Amino acid sequence: MVLKYNIIEDHEYHRSKAIRKLSKSYKLEDKGLWEDDDSIIRNLELKAKGNIKGKNAQKSEKLMKGKIGNINNEKSDDNSLNDFESNLDIMPDKEIIEEKDNEDIKTSIFSKFKSRLDNIIDNAAQKEIDKSKKNTKPKSYSELDVSSDDKWNTSGLKKMNKVVSCNSCNSLNDGGTNYCGTCGNYLS
Repeated sequence: MVLKYNIIEDHEYHRSKAIRKLSKSYKLEDKGLWEDDDSIIRNLELKAKGNIKGKNAQKSEKLMKGKIGNINNEKSDDNSLNDFESNLDIMPDKEIIEEKDNEDIKTSIFSKFKSRLDNIIDNAAQKEIDKSKKNTKPKSYSELDVSSDDKWNTSGLKKMNKVVSCNSCNSLNDGGTNYCGTCGNYLS
């Protein structure tokens, strides 16, 4: 009981306690345990590049040659493809030819429908572009009829140049300049 109250738990006490806990790691480090990490990594790499046989070898080789993003992609179902191919082998040639004709008709109808939709979309986009061009024209303001004798008359407002905004940086420029003062692009 006397020893319990004689110990002062200051920073030196906590430091020595932490060193005692880590003494095992320090001893292993002094023996050179951590110097062998290069050889351990080399052994792991050799095992990874080892000769794997069969389907697993093909899969792992394909994954190693591919990109990292391809690892989590859904794999194709080989069984369903094999079943489809076996069903094709069973069908007589006449049925295969009829199916091809039906597919050609379907694809031609689909291509016509697709081309019509493309034309409709292109026309709608062109109309939107034309509308936006019409809306971006600068507005002209009519001059106010103010007598020159009026003491509140400011003739400077009548002589102001129009302002043009740059398409790339959206900064405002005088109407008399051809190039943007901020980025240097041509003002259209």
